[in-house]
Amino acid sequence: MQTQLAAIFVLDVAGYSRRMHTDELGTHEALMQLRKHSIEPRIAEHQGHVVKFTGDGVMARFSSAVEATRCAIDIQRDTTDETVLGKYGDKLELRIGIHLGEIIFEEDKDIYGDDVNIAARLEQIATPGCIYVSRAVHDQVVKKTNIPFVRIGQEKVKNIAEPIQVYAIDIAGELTSVHTARRKRSALYISVAVILAAIVALILIYRPQVERELVRDLNVADETGKPTVAVLPFTDLSENKSSIYFADGITEDIINDLSKVSAVNVISRNSTAQFKAAGTVPQDLYEELGARYVLVGNVQRRQDADRIMVNAKLTDSKSGKSLWAEQYDVALNGIFELQQAVVDKIVEIMAVRVSKAEQSRIMNRDTSSISAYEGFNKAWRLYQKNNPRDLSQALLELLKVIEIDANYAKAYAAIGHIYFKSWLWGWESYANTDFQSAPGLAKDFLRKSLAVGSTAVAHQLSANIALYDRRFDEASQQALRAIELEPSDTNGLLTMAEILIYMGQQKTALPYVEKVSRLDPLNPAYVSFLLGLIAFGDEKFERASQFFEKALEQNPEDFAPAAPLTAAYAKLGDSENMRRALQRYLEGWPRASIKVFRIYWPYQHKVDEDRLLSGLRRAGMPES
Repeated sequence: MQTQLAAIFVLDVAGYSRRMHTDELGTHEALMQLRKHSIEPRIAEHQGHVVKFTGDGVMARFSSAVEATRCAIDIQRDTTDETVLGKYGDKLELRIGIHLGEIIFEEDKDIYGDDVNIAARLEQIATPGCIYVSRAVHDQVVKKTNIPFVRIGQEKVKNIAEPIQVYAIDIAGELTSVHTARRKRSALYISVAVILAAIVALILIYRPQVERELVRDLNVADETGKPTVAVLPFTDLSENKSSIYFADGITEDIINDLSKVSAVNVISRNSTAQFKAAGTVPQDLYEELGARYVLVGNVQRRQDADRIMVNAKLTDSKSGKSLWAEQYDVALNGIFELQQAVVDKIVEIMAVRVSKAEQSRIMNRDTSSISAYEGFNKAWRLYQKNNPRDLSQALLELLKVIEIDANYAKAYAAIGHIYFKSWLWGWESYANTDFQSAPGLAKDFLRKSLAVGSTAVAHQLSANIALYDRRFDEASQQALRAIELEPSDTNGLLTMAEILIYMGQQKTALPYVEKVSRLDPLNPAYVSFLLGLIAFGDEKFERASQFFEKALEQNPEDFAPAAPLTAAYAKLGDSENMRRALQRYLEGWPRASIKVFRIYWPYQHKVDEDRLLSGLRRAGMPES
């Protein structure tokens, strides 16, 4: 761990989600063009170092504030250059923030510290198309260049104790009027805020004392600036224990609905499922999951009256205070409205913004049939057990589901996943298919799913199929679409990370893996595996071997990490561990060969494929 003085540069695309919604392909292509022809070469030209790409943004560090500033100006000017963006629609509007301060860093890893946060906040408050810098940057640059600045004034930003003196760079000499207007609008907003605060104060006088205390605790967020919520599995209190799938379905649906809200981080069900045992107290989750908000509940289905009772309670896991509790007693066909009410209340308490598109996706239920809903929940639980017998039973259940509701898009996509997984894992016979037919069946059901509606599950399947067909650009686009539909769904994030790794874009993949590690902290094995692949792709074989060993230790049933572990030890010249790792892999897949390996490890570039296969050859894996 080291520290140094650096200029921290943070960039993102203003209105990126909106642009993706209206022109997904054009926006993605424009961003890729800008990265390739401007952002990356400009940073290198000005002796900068890319720390990480973050979806539509980038963070970089420079040893010189002057070079960081000149780089920002060059990139902003490039957005008006048709040779950079080419045919891909209107120019992208960028926001850039730059701050000079001390950072904490490890070689080739992320950077940390308050000064990094200040740069990020400058970028967030910047007007689209502009560059905002701190006083520290301004004072360095103004002494050494003729770059014109406009003084914005003191700005108070989130999670930074002291106000920041902000300056904008006047590239074209046109910013003064823009920022004067902005400050006038800010004054108006402040006036309105004062009036609203007075109204809120009057309201709070008449609220119970406990609610007044809780209001002060709202909007507590994690380091990403978003509040984090964990939904524990709802306890089934029904006499008929077959209804456990119904309770699981309610839990899953609430998680899925919250995952559609981009302003919220939602802990994965993989991690929250481990807290199902009775006696778990919400305070445990603040330490183990990093979730400030915890939803707990129970379900009781009354078969005789065709009704369902649900108790739900939202708790502040740090203080142990109850933020909200409600009991529902509704007819069975009112379950979807009940779920909607719970999600709306959670979002209201966290005081986050939900876009119209996100609200529409939450309200758009996959089915109106309770029977189909129950059947899908049962099948999905079986599918997630990841063994061939349960996979076979899940397929039978889902085929019944689409007989009940022929417009159940998610069910068609799930069937497609089953056929694709059966091919990927060699379980074709359990799905009543074979090696040649399974991929075609997966594609058939994907088409049926997309013909009915757009779901994250379908786009994840589409991304995987495209990846193994070596249609890499399409694979990344489909994964992006899945993430846009459900930003907190770890399956979509992992799919994107895998695709980028196979495309040789390790640094771009890293933020997706890091987000999964936050949202699914109690299931770290696959994260370790992907981190190993990223290090292996960067030819950091010692580090890669450590991640692969960790992945095997965390999940002994998954032998896949043993293959790149074998290659890593081969590259390191460690013959003993190389042979041990190969033996571990062959225990899981005795028929493994270089020829078959190429099918299941779809690298885009020969240099990346050869890096892995040359190590396996050295270890003695047969060619066919």
